[in-house]
Formats: sequence, C-alpha cells, structure tokens
Amino acid sequence: MNENKFSQVIKKLRKEKGLTQQELANIVGITATGVSYWESGNAVPNTETLNKLANYFGVTVNFLLGVKDKIEMEDNSRTAILFRKAEQVDPKEKEKLLDILDSTIDIFLGKNNNG
Repeated sequence: MNENKFSQVIKKLRKEKGLTQQELANIVGITATGVSYWESGNAVPNTETLNKLANYFGVTVNFLLGVKDKIEMEDNSRTAILFRKAEQVDPKEKEKLLDILDSTIDIFLGKNNNG
C-alpha cells in the first residue's frame, strides 16, 4: 500500500466535501488526531475504517489506497462516479439496477423491444 498516496487522496476527498479533520473523524468513529496521522502519512486506517471511508466518499477502497481500478482513479466523470456508487449497491439489488440501466441505455440507443 502506498501510504503517501493514501494521505494525498484522503486529504483531497475531505477538502472536496468541505469537512474538517474533526468532522471526518466523527463520521468514521475515530479521533481528529487519527485523521491528522493519515493525512501526514504517519498511519493508515484499518480495513473496517477504509470501507467506511470508501462508502462515505463514494469511491472504492482501491481508489483510497492509490491502486489502479478498471475505472481510472483520476476519472471523476459522472459515469465513473456512478459506476463506483453502483459497486456499493446490495448484491441482491444490483442485478435489478443493472437490468434497469441496460434497458435505459437500449432505449437511448433506439434498441427498444419494439424494433
């Protein structure tokens, strides 16, 4: 894991949301000192906290850790953001979501069931 990359990513995401270190700490259930350690590259969160952070920011754990994903990490396009959010959907509901998305795209491409 690239601790320096994590420290950069978490600081950037926190600032984009307009959060203080204390506010982020409250969200994930740690101290502000812990967030400060992350952002200075002196510590990294445990797996449970990484998952909380990924869910809160709507990104993957790999994104937080600086690992390349199928979707480029720096790609903050709406499409990339939607795909990252879709990955968080309950597996039982994800298939329904994918069916809806597939059908909707077909409609926009003119491939509805009538043709």
